[in-house]
Amino acid sequence: MSGTWSVSGLIGPSGGINGVTWSPTCVFQQAGDRLAGTCRGPAGVGPAAGAVSGAVVTFQWQYTPGGPIFSGVAGPDGVIRGSVTFDGRTGTFTAARAP
Repeated sequence: MSGTWSVSGLIGPSGGINGVTWSPTCVFQQAGDRLAGTCRGPAGVGPAAGAVSGAVVTFQWQYTPGGPIFSGVAGPDGVIRGSVTFDGRTGTFTAARAP
């Protein structure tokens, strides 16, 4: 997982609440099952920390307190797909290695 990743996340609008999108670039370092790094995007810049267990990857981006939590599975194509949770709402995300 170490390296630079382009993340794209979306929680659609519901119940009169606007949708939320994220498109940060995250630079991660993996040490054992721990993941740490920094994500930078239009929403802000902040640390990211999480865990890797086999193909399962989870991290939280702290550009704001209680920032979004991304949890997904790395597919055979190298793309991570899963869910993003923020402010009690859930949506989807993908992450691919940046060129």
